[in-house]
Amino acid sequence: MKVGAVTRKRTSQVLPFDRAGRDVARRARAFIDGHYREPIRMKDLCHETGLSIRTVQRCFRQYFGVTVTSYLKAVRLDAAHCDLVTANPSRDTVTRIALRNGCSHLGRFSSEFRERFGQLPHEMLRIEPSASAFGQQRG
Repeated sequence: MKVGAVTRKRTSQVLPFDRAGRDVARRARAFIDGHYREPIRMKDLCHETGLSIRTVQRCFRQYFGVTVTSYLKAVRLDAAHCDLVTANPSRDTVTRIALRNGCSHLGRFSSEFRERFGQLPHEMLRIEPSASAFGQQRG
């Protein structure tokens, strides 16, 4: 038997700092979502939020569970994937699609794309748009 034990009731109350941190993370994410095709530096996010690099990084990671860099990479890869799925192989190239989506290092783009989607970008470009939705390749 515990004598003098105090039980505290947890509340779901959001403290003002938590709200502020969430707002910082959301503003940074909105900036990335609107500018992912352009070069984005942490300095740009700091300017957008009016806060230091460390504060933006901490708030972003705390509220989204990923780093700013990881999120930006995922957004760019997802956009490139969508473009590749709907691309016309006779007109579009992997290079053009990668560069259009802010991926300037083509070797890294290719390996990260494969890691995320299980195939290389040029393989995705050869898939019929209707077949790719069902995971089938033309053959």
